[in-house]
Amino acid sequence: MVKIYEALLAANVVIFTLSALINFDAAFGLIPAAVLQGEIWRLITSMFLHGGFGHIIMNMLALYFFGMILEPMIGSRKFLAVYLIGGIAGGLCVVLFSFFPLSVIPGLGINPNSIVIGASGAIFAIGTVLALLAPNLRVGFLFLPISTTLLYSIILWFVILTLISLGGAHIANAGHLGGIIGGIIIGKFLMKHEREMEFY
Repeated sequence: MVKIYEALLAANVVIFTLSALINFDAAFGLIPAAVLQGEIWRLITSMFLHGGFGHIIMNMLALYFFGMILEPMIGSRKFLAVYLIGGIAGGLCVVLFSFFPLSVIPGLGINPNSIVIGASGAIFAIGTVLALLAPNLRVGFLFLPISTTLLYSIILWFVILTLISLGGAHIANAGHLGGIIGGIIIGKFLMKHEREMEFY
C-alpha cells in the first residue's frame, strides 16, 4: 500500500516535470498580494512547485526520510494534515512578512509581488513535529562527521539558509519560519492528545 509521504513525493515530482513544459509559477505560486486579494488556493498549490533540480531534490529527500519515520508514528491522515497545515502556515508567514515593516527585515522580508514556491514550509513542519515526538533522534548534518538532534539540525538549517539569503539568494525564509511554528503547534497538540489517550 502506498504511503502518504510517497504519494506526496510522487505528486511533487510529477508537477515539477510538467512545469518544465508549462510554467505554473505565476498561476499557482504564492504571491502575497494575490492571496490578500482572495486567491487563497495559492497557499496550497505553491507547496507543490519547485524552482529547480536542487530545490526539489533537497525537499524530496527530506520528505522521504522524515516521512518514513513520522508517518508510521502518527498515521497517514495526521501526516497529511501536518504536511498541508505546515505548508499553509509557511505560506501565511510569507504573506505576513510582506507587510511593512516586516517586509524590510533582512533575510525574512518578502516583496508582496514576489512569487514564492516550494514545499519547504511543509517539510520544516514535518521535521519539527518529528523532532518533538522523537527528541532523542540524532541525524548527520550535510557531509560533516558530526551528528546532532533533529531539532538542533532544523534550527541550524534555518539559520544557515537565512544567512545565505543575506548574500542575495532568493530564499523565502519566512516560509521556513512559518513551517517551524506550525510544526511546534501541531507537535504540541499531538503530544497532548497522546497523553490524554494514555490517561483514559
